Parts: sequence; structure tokens; C-alpha cells
Amino acid sequence: MNPVLSAILRDGTVEDANGRRVPLQWNISAEEGRFLQELIRAKKPSKSIEIGCAYGISSLFICEALREVGAKSHTIIDPYQLTTVTEYSSGDGYEGIGLLNLRRAGFEDLITFYPEPSYRCLPRLEASQETFDFAFVDGMHTFDYVFTDFFYIDKMLPVGGVIVFDDVFYASVTKLCRYILTNLPYEAIGPDAKRASTLRRKLLVATAARVPTFAKLIRPDLSRTNESLGIPYPGLGLAMRKTGVDIIGDSAISTRHWGDHNDF
Repeated sequence: MNPVLSAILRDGTVEDANGRRVPLQWNISAEEGRFLQELIRAKKPSKSIEIGCAYGISSLFICEALREVGAKSHTIIDPYQLTTVTEYSSGDGYEGIGLLNLRRAGFEDLITFYPEPSYRCLPRLEASQETFDFAFVDGMHTFDYVFTDFFYIDKMLPVGGVIVFDDVFYASVTKLCRYILTNLPYEAIGPDAKRASTLRRKLLVATAARVPTFAKLIRPDLSRTNESLGIPYPGLGLAMRKTGVDIIGDSAISTRHWGDHNDF
């Protein structure tokens, strides 16, 4: 592990530009960091993108693996990184500590940084025909914001590309993952989804499987469980692989009609 990252995880603090120690918070776990690295080593992406940076813990894990596989660049979008009191919402910013940690760790040459909201930056990157092989989404967690992040990243992610959503324990992020896995050409690739089903859930699922009309009367998450879709519970992160191109229309090559919808 990179010495800078190792020291941060050991001490539980980060250091600002003036040498002040700040308690580490809002970071991914070492377990999730190692999971990201395993994905990167397997995928060997040339270019990657990350929504959210905070104190740079996920970025450090990602860049360490990117360096190993010879990646060209890692793009980071975070409107709060360089602020103390944010311009976009109440609360404290991160005072550039995430970028400082990346510089201290020797990854500055890999980084392309945009200090603005992702809903402004991503459309511009897509319009310039940028592509990314790997994406980590850990920005705003409300359904509308995380859906917007996914929508534009999907346009820039080639078939075979990998996208990872952090904090799947948020209902909004779980809901988005259900939408993607039931409506779009993506498959869950980890971590393993395991949960002991309750007797009530087992009975509902079994009945829905035998009686199609009953399945329409119960919630989609009961007739088709998160576990069956590959969504972990409780889950910190979920990785998906893009398996095909989504083409909307009525032509012979279309994959979806413009009015298609699967309950999620």
C-alpha cells in the first residue's frame, strides 16, 4: 500500500496545507478500497473517472492500482474539494486535502480535476467525446443526482466498461441499481449478494413465481429481490459491467422501444 494511504488509515487523520491534523471521515473502507483495486487490476483501464473526492481515500486506492496497470489518466469531479464553506450547499468543504494527499502520494500526474458539480461537467465531457473504462460514483446520493451521474457516464462507458456505485445502503442508490439491472445492458459483478430471506419474503417470492398475476400485485423488490439482481445487502458498493449498447427506437438494430419500461 502507498505509504501516504497507509499512514492515513493507521492514524485516522489527514493533514491540510498548513500541517493541521483533521479527523478522517466520509471515506471508503480499506475493504472497499481493495475491492476497487481488484476490479482495476482485472479490467486494466486506460482512463477512469471518479465523482467525489473528499479527503482522497478512494482516489488513493484507485490511483495506486491505476499506476500498476499503466493507466493514462484519472478524472475527478468534486465541487467541494477546494472550498471551506461550499458554494453549493451548507457545510464544510475539504480545503484541497484530497488533492494534497494525491500529490503527496506521487499521483498528481495522473489526475485531471474539475472543481464543479458533476451535472455541469459530465455533459461537457460527453460532448467532447471523452470515454472512460472505469468509473466510481460517490457524489450526491439522492436518486436524481446519482441517476444524472450514471446517465452521462453510461454514454462515455464502452461495452465491457465497469462502473461502481458507493453507498448502496442508501435506498436511492439501491433503487437506481435496480433500474439499471432491470432495464439496461448491465450485469452485477460484485461483491457477492448474500442475505438471509425472511419466511414472508420467501413465501411472496415463491407465490409470485407460480402465479404471474400475483407478481404484478406486489412490489418489484419482492417479486425480484436485490439478491437475485446481484445487489449486496447491506452493501457499501456495487460494481457493474456494461454488456451491450443501448439503442432506443424502432429500427432493426434497436435494443429498446422508446416507451419500454420494466418495473424496478
